[in-house]
Amino acid sequence: MEHLRGHERIARVWYPGSHSEEEARLHDAQATGRGAVLSFELADGLDRVAFLRALRYPAYAVSLGGVESLICRPATMTHEAMTPEAQAAAGISTEILRLSVGIEDLADLLEDLDQALAAAG
Repeated sequence: MEHLRGHERIARVWYPGSHSEEEARLHDAQATGRGAVLSFELADGLDRVAFLRALRYPAYAVSLGGVESLICRPATMTHEAMTPEAQAAAGISTEILRLSVGIEDLADLLEDLDQALAAAG
C-alpha cells in the first residue's frame, strides 16, 4: 500500500481504513492489519492498457478465490451491471484498478508493479 501511495505514477490509493480517521479506528477495532485488497488510479497521462499488459504477476481477472495476485477494472468487470450514475454515486470511476494480492513474494510483486508503471508511459 505504502509503496503505491508514495509512487509518482499513482494518483490515488484506497484500502480498508484509508478514508478517514474514524474509518481507520472502526477498521482497527474490527480487524487486524489492512488486508490484501486495494484499489488505485494511475496518474494522469499514463496508459492503463500498457500498464496492464506489462504486468507479469497479477492476472487481469476477477477473483475466483485463488492464491494468485489478480487485478481488475471494477467499472467494466465486478460492477459492470451498475449504471454509470450508480457507479459514480458509489465512487467507482472508470480509472480505478483493484488489486488482490496473492502469495507471490512481495519484492517480486512490487518490482513488477514498478516496471509496469514505467511501461505505462
